[in-house]
Amino acid sequence: MPRRIGKTSSEESEHKEYDQVVIELFRRLYKKGMPRLPFSKTDIERAASDLGLSIRNLPDITYTYRSGRSPLPPEILQ
Repeated sequence: MPRRIGKTSSEESEHKEYDQVVIELFRRLYKKGMPRLPFSKTDIERAASDLGLSIRNLPDITYTYRSGRSPLPPEILQ
């Protein structure tokens, strides 16, 4: 079976939604100088809901960035 290279369009779309949620979490919770950003599953649910996003696997958002599967959005890295 051939190895898949790159992301499918559905994966790219999913990651854009994940980026939106993570950016919203930072916008809501980050205070200058914080070395970490504590948040809960409820925070993720609220952010996704407020953005009008329907994400089936919410824990995958956290895993995506912690595992290095996707880099944090540039807005956050700044």
